[in-house]
Amino acid sequence: MVVEREKENAESDLILEIFYRNCEKGKFKEALNSYLSLFDRQKFSIKKIIKSAIKLPLCLVMINFVHLLFRLFLPSRRIICFFPVYHIGGAERVHADILECLKKENPIIFFTEKSQDKTFKKEFAEYARIVDLHGVEHYNHFFFFVFSKAIIKFLNQQADLKILVSNSPFFYRIIDQLKSDILIVDIIHAFGGGIENISLPFVSRINKRVVITPSTKLLLAEQYEENNIPDSYLERAVLIENRVYVPAEYCERARRDKIIILFVGRDSDEKRIPILLSAYQKIRQINKNVILKLVGSNFKSISETKNNEFVIVGPITDHAKMAGYYKEADMLIIVSESEGFPMVIMEAMALGVIPIATAVGGIPIHIRTGENGFLLTNFKEDLLIDELSRVVLELSADPERRDRLSRAAYEYAKNYFQNRSFCTDYKRILDV
Repeated sequence: MVVEREKENAESDLILEIFYRNCEKGKFKEALNSYLSLFDRQKFSIKKIIKSAIKLPLCLVMINFVHLLFRLFLPSRRIICFFPVYHIGGAERVHADILECLKKENPIIFFTEKSQDKTFKKEFAEYARIVDLHGVEHYNHFFFFVFSKAIIKFLNQQADLKILVSNSPFFYRIIDQLKSDILIVDIIHAFGGGIENISLPFVSRINKRVVITPSTKLLLAEQYEENNIPDSYLERAVLIENRVYVPAEYCERARRDKIIILFVGRDSDEKRIPILLSAYQKIRQINKNVILKLVGSNFKSISETKNNEFVIVGPITDHAKMAGYYKEADMLIIVSESEGFPMVIMEAMALGVIPIATAVGGIPIHIRTGENGFLLTNFKEDLLIDELSRVVLELSADPERRDRLSRAAYEYAKNYFQNRSFCTDYKRILDV
């Protein structure tokens, strides 16, 4: 029953597509033929015939109506972005930084997924015009078709358009219908999230690809080789490392009885918050002076816990306030299963916080165990819990070592994380 319904929907969508494209090209006879084919292809049912017969012309009217709304309320722009969300996250922090660089262009941003919170929405709105589609990917067939066609029509009518896209599956469902003279630049923050596979069929249409770590470019090369994609397309990949503000001088840290360990981010599966909490319980059994603070949102993993020995701060959008939490913290903890290179590591090291993180993605490029932080090398959960608790306890008992690592973390950030060409690089790649 379900398979039969899906088959009918797919056939109906195909006819809808043919009907719309013929109407757009002025081929009304061909459009009429596709319209009439509904009567031949659908099982004889008065209800189905009426429903399908109404759908085609209604679809055409609605596409043009939505497109008209875009034209009325969205002025023409040279840069249009497709990002998934504006909730708390490292990629979202980077996207906001990029938009700050491009604010003179007054870009438009289409957010294509439903955000879990509004952490970066206000900041994005300062730099660009926002269109929040609230998860267009999950609309039913008819409304997805209407909105996607209206957006395609709007994009194809822009002059000298450049599109910047990151982590938006929706965009790759419309990319093959965009004009060939539209410049398309995508950003790959990390491998393992799935977007690298979704975008793979459209490699030849993507003009430039931004990678944020050298390791990501190596993974991209492996993927291209496995899928027989010519080496020439790898030349389109450009490394632009992220940036953070680094103070001119090291922030002296006061000696305290309490040791603050910090998590900054959202509670998503790949962040593995339960592992962090298990390690924290082991730490507290030995040293009650260690306090865990969780900055971020959607901490579903601990919503029902009765443990009140840690502090849930919630999301922070104010830079100065966030800097205050970094300045009082001794260590930053990351136990993620996959990452690119987290912005929170860069932000924390810039203020002298010692990073303790799993050796995934681009993290091992920058963190040297015992020199400016610690890499966690065990991937089995029980071993990782033991390793993390051991490292935190050892550092908690050695203030001189903490001071040395804190200064080394700051010096590394000062030397490598400021990326003064960040804005220039993005402007150059977008040709603005």
